[in-house]
Amino acid sequence: MKRRSFLNTTTKAALAVGLLPRQDWHPPYVLGHGDFKYGIEAEWGKLNPQHYPVKDGKGMARDSQGRILFLTNETQNNVLIYSPSGKIMDRWGRNFPGAFGLTVHQKNGEDFVYITDVERHQVYKLSTLGRLILTLDYPSGAGTYFSTEEFKPTGTAIAPNGDIYVADGLGNQWISVFGQNGKLKKQFGGREWFQEATGLCVDLRVPDHPVLLIADRGQQSLFKFSLDGNYIDKIHFPGAYINRPVIMGEQVYLSVLKSASFPDVGSGFVMILDKNNQVLSCPGGSQPLIESSGQYQEFHQTVKLFKYPTDVCVDGQGNLYVSQVNSGKVYPIKLNRL
Repeated sequence: MKRRSFLNTTTKAALAVGLLPRQDWHPPYVLGHGDFKYGIEAEWGKLNPQHYPVKDGKGMARDSQGRILFLTNETQNNVLIYSPSGKIMDRWGRNFPGAFGLTVHQKNGEDFVYITDVERHQVYKLSTLGRLILTLDYPSGAGTYFSTEEFKPTGTAIAPNGDIYVADGLGNQWISVFGQNGKLKKQFGGREWFQEATGLCVDLRVPDHPVLLIADRGQQSLFKFSLDGNYIDKIHFPGAYINRPVIMGEQVYLSVLKSASFPDVGSGFVMILDKNNQVLSCPGGSQPLIESSGQYQEFHQTVKLFKYPTDVCVDGQGNLYVSQVNSGKVYPIKLNRL
């Protein structure tokens, strides 16, 4: 505890010289801040890589049965499905070499899986058994793309009316809205607004006023738009390259790919926001502190647990499951809520 206090009090000085102390972790180790603290279950979900290989960990999601879906760009098994205890229950998918974003959405009592592929330049709607239902191609007639290759979809979100919002976070940065039939309805955003808008979700915490939350990694910011595509607000999290927002209860959960102060050495963590989108806790990262200017002090990794997190999933008990890219072909890490 003394060392953690020291880290908090010396952060500003360390930032000034570009050196931030980071700790190794050894069980038992407690991550996070305030009421959102976690223990590490590092062995959860580990499998025989000869039978269940992983290339890069991509999206994570939970279905209505409580199963944990883990998306990888390994075409021997693009989707691994776990029980809450970490036992493998199913696997499928051999056709998504550029798998990136994963969403599970329930409609009329049935779960549907949405996968984005940045190499095939498409979005897919599937059953939880992997049966293809719908394919979304690049918006060819909108005047915003001149070729298929420009469309590199990274995330999806489903509105209450069934519209499919697609983020093109590695392409031209448009948010494209498709109807349930797969027809393009509208677009907004683009490079005028976004640098790397890789993930998004529909925020239904105020049921009568749903909004869209869009994470822009490049700007280290979370944008709020109306479902019609009108800008509402922007919240900046300096130093935190945030991925797609995930809402559970009143909180927003974000995996953070890396810290700005350690961009190339595996420096990610997790961030948790309250109902007003203010930071409550950063498991694996620095304590949220506000400067006299009213802005957050730069966020950074403080514990060397994660390398490059790409997504986070939250179960009904508040436990977290974190996937990682470029991190040694690892399976998800589970954080147990304390």
